[in-house]
Amino acid sequence: MNHTIKNGLRGWALGLLVSAPLVAAAFGANANELESIQAIPLGGDAVRIDLTLKEPPPAPHSFSVNQPARIAIDLPDTTPAAAVNSEDVGIGAVQKVVTASAQGRTRVVVELNYPAGYKTSVQGRHVYVTVGSGSAVAANSSFGPQSGGQAAGPAEASQIENIDFRRGANGAGRMLVRLSNPRTEADVNEQGHEVIVTFHNTQLPQNLMQRLDVTDFATPVDTIDATQHGDDTRIVIHTSGNYEQLAYQSDDRFAVEVKPVTQTAQTIANKQYTGKRLTLNFQDISVRAVLQLLADFTGLNMVVSDNVTGNITLRLHDVPWDQALDIILQTKGLAMRKHDNVVLIAPAQDIAAREKLQLEAQQQIQQLMPLKSAFIQVNYAKAADIAALLKSQQNSLLSKRGSVSVDARTNTLLVQDTEDRLADIRELVHKLDVPVRQVLIQSRIVIANNDFTRELGTRFGVTGLHTSQDGLISVTGNAQGEDA
Repeated sequence: MNHTIKNGLRGWALGLLVSAPLVAAAFGANANELESIQAIPLGGDAVRIDLTLKEPPPAPHSFSVNQPARIAIDLPDTTPAAAVNSEDVGIGAVQKVVTASAQGRTRVVVELNYPAGYKTSVQGRHVYVTVGSGSAVAANSSFGPQSGGQAAGPAEASQIENIDFRRGANGAGRMLVRLSNPRTEADVNEQGHEVIVTFHNTQLPQNLMQRLDVTDFATPVDTIDATQHGDDTRIVIHTSGNYEQLAYQSDDRFAVEVKPVTQTAQTIANKQYTGKRLTLNFQDISVRAVLQLLADFTGLNMVVSDNVTGNITLRLHDVPWDQALDIILQTKGLAMRKHDNVVLIAPAQDIAAREKLQLEAQQQIQQLMPLKSAFIQVNYAKAADIAALLKSQQNSLLSKRGSVSVDARTNTLLVQDTEDRLADIRELVHKLDVPVRQVLIQSRIVIANNDFTRELGTRFGVTGLHTSQDGLISVTGNAQGEDA
């Protein structure tokens, strides 16, 4: 495989690409073979891609993404001929077609210049992929059949069994239609502030031909009109304000969700679903096959339990892949657990039972672990207070076999418990045993009595000696005389 083909398939998670001779050797000579690829213009920007196989193939699986614009068709149990690897088209939206093989299947990737609707059909040894906006694919621009089956023919008649409306999260309005036939073809189009859903070859009972006034639900949806147009049923959703709509089908339930476009809602949506957008349209396909397709698209390491069984009819148009995965899990009662880079998918009850067993095993291990003793010095707090906190039933960190005592003289805790519990107790003491901030308050009191006086001045004195006939005369500064 040349470098150009590798670049064209980058990001499509096919794993290790194997050449046709090696695949044929690994899976035997009975595998079907893709003999040729031919592109036929249909006028305008419509193109029909003819995939010719050696034997009539089973229903192929297909999906599309918008960034980059690609359509992928998976041919199970098929290998490409040695001369079939790529086909340059350059007509309308189709740029080229490349192939790759791995694990007994061939993926045909139609590289597009821009996102475009498509439709697949099988006639004998040929798989036709019609791409573009011509009349042949007009019905597919929303939800025309895109996978599997024989040559297109009149669809099986179906009936609308119920029309319901509910208010979803963040003020979203959700119209739910229950179909008698999950294979009912449906188109979804927007015209101004109307979302028009057309169910082909579908009858609407008389009691459902009415207008639903859902203004009181406080969603972008005001009214819903259900009418019969010939052999088709048409449901018109009248909206107001800025909104975005998402239509999808899971088995016999067809849903149209209309969300208000606000900055807050967009922020929440971005946090919930950030995967690349893709389109899935499958009729009665195995759930395991859809999960495998999502694993290929995302590159996830996915492990699917053997208890995941059943089929699903799925119609998702331009939705994030993680939202598509959530819809599948919720519809089929499945749950997901992620361990490092591996995703485990199993029935919800199986995962709950497994986690319960793990918790019980951990409790048994806890009961069998040896006890260890530790002396924990408390510097600032009272050891008795911390011991009471450890023994409290509301906040106890001690196991059922653990114990704690206090040495009041040294303010030390004597703890006996398992090693992991001792680590938690040490962490708790480290956070609680801190000095408490103190505030120093000083005061000075001055008492003044009524007889309190204060003198301010200077005393002067002179000292002198004078001798006379009468004796010695002395003069001092304190006015006290001194005898000689």
